[in-house]
Amino acid sequence: MKPTPRILALQKQFFNQYKKNKISWVNKYGADAEKVMTGAAFKRAESAAIKENKQRIREMVKKTLMGPENPTDVASLDIPLLIRLLEYAKEDAQSDMDLHKVAENIIELSKEDKTLTMSDYNSIVSISND
Repeated sequence: MKPTPRILALQKQFFNQYKKNKISWVNKYGADAEKVMTGAAFKRAESAAIKENKQRIREMVKKTLMGPENPTDVASLDIPLLIRLLEYAKEDAQSDMDLHKVAENIIELSKEDKTLTMSDYNSIVSISND
């Protein structure tokens, strides 16, 4: 199997670290010191790359399972709709739960990243007991 660019980069980094103590490698391995250093650097690079990949996978799984830590719901409303929703809140809403449902509907409609207008009003104030 061909080594990945990340493994090759790590191998070079580790090999350069080993070259700083090349004399001790030569004393221990003689003429084969360069080959041993290369092999040791490669083995260490493979191990480090595997560890990095496992960590990256852990983070991806955690992010997928946990979702964003602190999501912010944002909505864009034009002014006529805002005024009508304030009137609804003051005059037509029967309970706080109605207002919560309106907020949920606004959030759901806002996922499309559009500015909500009066044409969205009926969808926003439709209160069903799902």
